[in-house]
Amino acid sequence: MSSNIKFAGYPDAFVYIEPNEHSKWVNHLLWGEWVQIIEENGDWVRVNVRGAKDGWMQKSHLQEDKLVELYFVDIGQGDGCLAIFPDGKTNEGVPKDRTMLIDAGQNDNMLRFINWKFNTKNVENPPFKFDDVIISHSDADHYGGFQAIFENLRFEFKKVYHNGLVERSIGESLGGHEKIGKLTYQTDVIETPEQLEKIISNPAAIGKRLYPKLMKTAAGRGAKICMMCNEDKFIPDFGENSEIKIRVLAPVVEKLEQYGSKRLLRRFKSNDGKTKNGHSVVLRLEYGNVKILLGGDLNVPSENFLLEHYGKADPKTKDLVKLKELVSEANKYFGADVAKACHHGSGDFSTTFLRAVNAAATIVSSGDDEPHCHPRPNTLGALGKYGRGEFPLIFSTEMARSAKEKIKWPSEIKKEIEYLQNELLKLASEIDSEKKAKKELQLEKKKKDLFLKIGRTVEVYGMINVRTDGKKILIAQKLEQVSDRGLWDIHLLEPVEQEDGTTILVYADNMEKHE
Repeated sequence: MSSNIKFAGYPDAFVYIEPNEHSKWVNHLLWGEWVQIIEENGDWVRVNVRGAKDGWMQKSHLQEDKLVELYFVDIGQGDGCLAIFPDGKTNEGVPKDRTMLIDAGQNDNMLRFINWKFNTKNVENPPFKFDDVIISHSDADHYGGFQAIFENLRFEFKKVYHNGLVERSIGESLGGHEKIGKLTYQTDVIETPEQLEKIISNPAAIGKRLYPKLMKTAAGRGAKICMMCNEDKFIPDFGENSEIKIRVLAPVVEKLEQYGSKRLLRRFKSNDGKTKNGHSVVLRLEYGNVKILLGGDLNVPSENFLLEHYGKADPKTKDLVKLKELVSEANKYFGADVAKACHHGSGDFSTTFLRAVNAAATIVSSGDDEPHCHPRPNTLGALGKYGRGEFPLIFSTEMARSAKEKIKWPSEIKKEIEYLQNELLKLASEIDSEKKAKKELQLEKKKKDLFLKIGRTVEVYGMINVRTDGKKILIAQKLEQVSDRGLWDIHLLEPVEQEDGTTILVYADNMEKHE
């Protein structure tokens, strides 16, 4: 083998105690997991993998190439996705990554996940660099989690992108708007860092608003902050000539003669919430034959607007022939093998838009303790009805986890906390300094283990993993109990040739094919 860094093969691989597949397995790896080779023994290699002691793997269960990885983190009610892309190799032949954060939920779930994923709490490691951060829009359940991340000196950021609608505390919350004819437009769209600086440098404009405060924090860390919209066409370095493309489909800006070259954003339903949700940054990742759509918090008026813009027809038409043509045209832009459900599976969706997406698998990011009942029952039904193939898949971060996102004193945790409290009280009266120091170390370790147990509930068990090599897709969620088939519930999308000679990805019954 040319390098001591390899990756687990398709669709999964096991790590064994001994170089023998009949020995006990100690870890179950998803396709693409990082593996370090320690030594070789015939058809087997001793390996180091995360989360387990050294073990043995078959050489045939390893591969050279790194995958595109997307982690839809269970951040509770909201959205948060970490994307990792292969980015060549170092001079020593070690694979490199390019990382992107697309939303971060409202609380610290994303922070805890990336701390664990990249081992950033280890001060011996250099600060971790994110190449791109994308804030889809200014709803707290998408951006709130970024505050702690931007404040954390263990992270660095190159670029931060937003949708151009920046909330402020003076005047209209999204800036000025004007009715022109039958339509109303947001006219104070923040396009440049200079325009943003006028807001975040004004304490009155920030006021008690969290969004401009977040932008000020990011700017203070040296990040370049810019608006992202359809005029950009692609995220920089993921353009038309790149192996991995990330197309920017929304927000769609408009131009009017009286405003010259200034970007305007259409106002939806004369409502701030509908407008900022409807102008979410919408991205489509394109890699080989694979397409993945990230749709923010789109709603019916914005989906109809996008269908009209890209489908070149009125989505409200009663003419079935024209509607079919519109769906076919819009599918060229929004069609996806995997889609992140818009707005956490809310009932504010267009069935025509779902037909244009026609996803083989949909991922819903939603959480507990919310008054919306996301995902809505009618939405789940529609996702299945308008999905691709005989068995369209629907995943939910909330449903992938039976424990609540915020642990409210389960009995086991409560007992451990009470034990720590009692031991700390006893320690206060300890006279022997040597015994006291030893006990303090023991209690500190117990405290760290307890915090880890609390944190891992959400970071691991509700997350939906997506891996692809541009030809096929793996989607997995971690089992809450070990089963005969391992640690993971794995589903596969594999290519199938159609009658017209084209190839599409559909669900493969991996329970039979890959057991």
